Amino acid sequence: MGIEIITPPAKEPIDVGFVKSHLRVDWSDDDTYIASLITMARQWMEQKIRRALMTQTLRYTCSITPPPPDRLVVIPSMKTLIEIPMPPTSSITTVQIGSQIGTWATLTATTHYLSELTLTPAVLVLLPEAFDHGNGTLAPDRWRVRITYQAGYGASETNVPMSLRVAIARVVAYLYEHRADPHIPDSFIPSEYKVWRL
Repeated sequence: MGIEIITPPAKEPIDVGFVKSHLRVDWSDDDTYIASLITMARQWMEQKIRRALMTQTLRYTCSITPPPPDRLVVIPSMKTLIEIPMPPTSSITTVQIGSQIGTWATLTATTHYLSELTLTPAVLVLLPEAFDHGNGTLAPDRWRVRITYQAGYGASETNVPMSLRVAIARVVAYLYEHRADPHIPDSFIPSEYKVWRL
């Protein structure tokens, strides 16, 4: 269970030129190395603040407990409400449910589930109809849901908040100047994002 990166970001929230200006570096010998540090810094920041920065495709798999079989549940229980990690979520590609190992059934929006993507994190609510896809080999409390979705502030660097872009540049500068020290201090995280532990 967890998050898989299906399609990584096509670009980073800052480029080599942005970092070189921050570092006041005017030579090109380290451009490739700086580019790799940018990716490392972006990944570190995403894990720390539990947010996706640039547009990417993620897949989240979790276990759920279905509602009672009498289907008299009018308001979905919290057990069928799923918070989608790594916001912001821009769209949901597919939602699948599985009650058998290695078998997945694709669900349909409004028929099998509802979603609200404007929340942080976005939420998905499974409707009772979602559990009509057979009684499988897993225990009743071990049904699985797999959500494939688009996350991130956008495809352009300018979509990412400037405080995060500058923070990533500061992380890159630290890694560039402390090559023997792989530990990145949490002090580089902008204060407004330190509360996010989704």
